[in-house]
Amino acid sequence: MKKKKHFSEEEALYYFTMLLLALDYLHSKGIVHRDLKPSNIYIQVHDNNVYILKVGDFGISKADVEKIKMTISTLKGKTNSTYIASQVIKVNYPSTKDDMRALGVIL
Repeated sequence: MKKKKHFSEEEALYYFTMLLLALDYLHSKGIVHRDLKPSNIYIQVHDNNVYILKVGDFGISKADVEKIKMTISTLKGKTNSTYIASQVIKVNYPSTKDDMRALGVIL
């Protein structure tokens, strides 16, 4: 995405929609990217000149603790919470809000 400096309004909407869908999928799986920036967003050309946006570089991504807590609460009684890592229960873990802020900056 670094190579192309400017997008038409139509292109920006197309790619931003794909970025939103990608993040929606990640967040539904409890993953927070934490390093969204243009250099971590790739545009790949497929057959018939179809352009697909891809998100890369998950080096500092983390699991969203609130999503995990909701999962744990639904499993209550079905699993032993003694074995859940203490890091999972900390309050100041990253959340999807971190990625949402980055989206605003990218836009």
